[in-house]
Amino acid sequence: MEIFTLATALDPRFKLHWCSEADYALNRQQLINRAREDQKKDDKSPQHTDPVPPAKRPRCTLWASIPTSRGKVNPVPQETSCITELDRYLDTACADEDTNPLDYWKQHRSEFPA
Repeated sequence: MEIFTLATALDPRFKLHWCSEADYALNRQQLINRAREDQKKDDKSPQHTDPVPPAKRPRCTLWASIPTSRGKVNPVPQETSCITELDRYLDTACADEDTNPLDYWKQHRSEFPA
């Protein structure tokens, strides 16, 4: 049943509009749990990174004493952004029934990158 729910929820023509209010919360939670599992798998898999080139020595100038930023910006945790992205997706209207789901995801990949 979980695969059916996942497949239907990710189909922009249906999402979770087919289920009752009580099932909506349960199915949404299943989607969140699946996203968390996938995120853990991604975190454990080795990441290919390019070697970092050696840092250039800063030149001694007047500007060297001025900070380039006002502080470190704390990024939104990926899990939170994934849940927010899922909620945004589920809140949007369903696509027309003649929409190709793969075309939909290709067109909306910048809105829903996770």
